[in-house]
Formats: sequence, C-alpha cells, structure tokens
Amino acid sequence: HDYLYSILRETDLHKYIQTRKQADDAFFDGMTALGTQKTLKYLIYYAVRMFGWYALHYKESKHE
Repeated sequence: HDYLYSILRETDLHKYIQTRKQADDAFFDGMTALGTQKTLKYLIYYAVRMFGWYALHYKESKHE
C-alpha cells in the first residue's frame, strides 16, 4: 500500500495507479486474497480511506 502511494507521488508511474482510491482498493483486494478477517479488513480499509490523504501528501522536513 505504501508502495502504491509512492507511485502516486511519481508523475511518470501514473499509468498503473492513478488515484488514491485505486491504491486503497488494491490494498483491500490484497487483504481479501490473504484471507484477512472481514471486520479487520474493513476497519483497515476505512482507516486508509479516511487518513491516507495525509500519508500521501505529507512531506518530511529535511534537516540540514
């Protein structure tokens, strides 16, 4: 999931993952394929839907 968000930050890699929702849905599909418990899967999915924008747009300040 973090890798998919990194793709969204790179303009030349947008041909595969174009939106944050696509990244989140791929993450959800992966949890489904791995047999993640339904309640946990939805809890995690909605957490990344609600707060993923922060992780996607947060830029760490560089220390000199």
